[in-house]
Amino acid sequence: MSQEKPLIAERKNDIVTLWFNRPRVLNAFNRELWRLLAQEFSTACSDKDVSVVILRGRGGVFSSGDDIREMHMFEDLEDARSFFEDAGRAIETIARCPKPVIMVVDRLAVGGGAELLLLADVVIAAEDAWISYPEARLALIPPILTTLGARILGYKQAKRLAITCEKITATQAQHLGIIDMVVPRDQLEDAVRKTAEMLRGVPSQSVKAVKEHMWRSLQREMTQILDQLSRLVVSDAARTAMHLFLSRKKV
Repeated sequence: MSQEKPLIAERKNDIVTLWFNRPRVLNAFNRELWRLLAQEFSTACSDKDVSVVILRGRGGVFSSGDDIREMHMFEDLEDARSFFEDAGRAIETIARCPKPVIMVVDRLAVGGGAELLLLADVVIAAEDAWISYPEARLALIPPILTTLGARILGYKQAKRLAITCEKITATQAQHLGIIDMVVPRDQLEDAVRKTAEMLRGVPSQSVKAVKEHMWRSLQREMTQILDQLSRLVVSDAARTAMHLFLSRKKV
C-alpha cells in the first residue's frame, strides 16, 4: 500500500483546500511537507481559475510545527540550512499568494503551525482551540513571530509570546490579532464557507499588489532569521532539549 501524501489538495469549483495530512504526528512539518506546501500553494495561486485558497489540517489539528524528530537528526549546519530553505520557500509562496488565503484552526496550532497563521489573510478558529509558540523551550526561536509577528502584534506582545511560550485561547489570540474569527465548533464549517464566498470577488491584482509590497519589506529579515534558526537547531543546547523532549521528559 502506498503511503498517503502529507499534503492533500482538494478543489471545489474555484476554491482549493489544502489539508495537512500527518495526523499521527499532529501534522508536524517534515522536509517533504514543507516542499509540498510550496508546490501546492504555487500551483493554486498561479491558477487563474482559483479564487480562494484554504489551509487546514486533518485529525482536528492545524499543525504542531516543525517535526522535532527530524530536526534532531540533522547531521550538520548544511543539513539544517537545507531544511529551513525549504521552509522559507513555503513561507514566501504563501506570503506572496495573489489569492485570498484562509487558515482554519480546529483544535490547536503550535510552533511553526501557529506562526503560519500570521501569513493568512483570514484565520478562523473554533472557540475551544488554542495556540502557542514553544520554540524557546527547545533553545530555538519562532522566525515568523519575531519578524512579521512583531509588526502585527507589536514588539512587546510578540516578545512575550516567544519567551513565555504560553498557551493562549482562540479568543485571546483574536484580541491580539492572530485570529480573525472565533466561532462555536458546530459553526466552524459554515464560517469557512461564508468567508470563502465573501472573498471570491476580490481581484487578484489588488491582492498581489498588497502582498508583494509587504513581502519586500520582510524578505531580507526572514532570510536572516531562518539562517540564525539553522545555527541554533544544531547547537548543543537545542540538541539536548530536543533529546529530552523526544524522551518525554520535561524540558
